[in-house]
Amino acid sequence: MNKPIIDREEMIDAIKRSGYLIEQRVEGVLAKHGYFVEANDAYLDNETKKSREIDLTAMGGKQIIPNEKHFIFPYLLVECEN
Repeated sequence: MNKPIIDREEMIDAIKRSGYLIEQRVEGVLAKHGYFVEANDAYLDNETKKSREIDLTAMGGKQIIPNEKHFIFPYLLVECEN
């Protein structure tokens, strides 16, 4: 079976239309601001029983009262669309 050949211009066009480039930029910004970031996290959709993907998940931690053990842990679920 022959696989279709994709030329360079088609590859570039597909990447530009996808959310991939945005995803890479957002991942860098979140990491720069102290978040732990994971890309392309898969999970099972309970309604359809199909595998789904979240572009980015990010978790941070901030102490909210100085010199005390009070923290918040923001957890972000990010979908990148072009």
